[in-house]
Amino acid sequence: MESLAPDLSQMQRTPLHEAHVDALRAAGEMVAFEQGSIIAEVGDPMDRFYFVLEGQIDVLDPQTR
Repeated sequence: MESLAPDLSQMQRTPLHEAHVDALRAAGEMVAFEQGSIIAEVGDPMDRFYFVLEGQIDVLDPQTR
């Protein structure tokens, strides 16, 4: 889990233990997205949790992108 800090530049990333990743796999489902896919729009309900195993997700502000 990441710890909270006064700003994002101070946040420390701590990798999950492999057993925790295994528990996430067991509870969820694996999904692959094509590069450039939009997985959530502003206003969408926050009813999903994504744990990124490979690659990255960019969060864009629709007002400034």
